Amino acid sequence: MAGLTEGLAAGVRLYAPPRAALLELHDKLMFARKMRALALPVPETHPADSDAGKTLAADRAYVLKPANSCAGLGVSMHAAGTPCRSTTRVGIWWFRSASTAGC
Repeated sequence: MAGLTEGLAAGVRLYAPPRAALLELHDKLMFARKMRALALPVPETHPADSDAGKTLAADRAYVLKPANSCAGLGVSMHAAGTPCRSTTRVGIWWFRSASTAGC
């Protein structure tokens, strides 16, 4: 809805943050980085195709999440050493350490 604000009739107001702010908060990697910058606890988070993401997946249980999703759609948990199959899925996936996934 936030993307529709420019097309609203005169005098009609949508009570929502700017679209850019919402997109930034919904992006899993950007959100984790923002929370870490605020010294809040967040799971270790890396792009699935990065060296850090591959190392995390080789060493620890991990959670794959679409870069932008909600309600747990597309989320899957994997045992340490399970290869990432993110190239078969739509979107970019992030590695999160399963041991801290509840943060």
